[in-house]
Amino acid sequence: HPQIVQQLLAIDGIDVHKATKNILTPLYAACDNGHGQIVQQLLARPDINESVNRQSKNGCSPLYTACEYGHEQVVQHLLARPDISESVNKPVEYK
Repeated sequence: HPQIVQQLLAIDGIDVHKATKNILTPLYAACDNGHGQIVQQLLARPDINESVNRQSKNGCSPLYTACEYGHEQVVQHLLARPDISESVNKPVEYK
């Protein structure tokens, strides 16, 4: 998959922030599934900043979901960024 992602990221004008109806961005999906190499590819993009702390519909950030599923390599990649915010890493309480 990393080779396909590399090809997609090479497309001029690709929107790395395009989200599903549940507000899942490509970065979130890669973090959720533990795809460390793809997370690295996405984090290397200068235009990824908007997605780094973006929460899903449930209120979970990419960092939160990577922690929740024990994806240590992904968590390390995310924590290496100075713009990771701990304030958006907690899910919304359901009532």
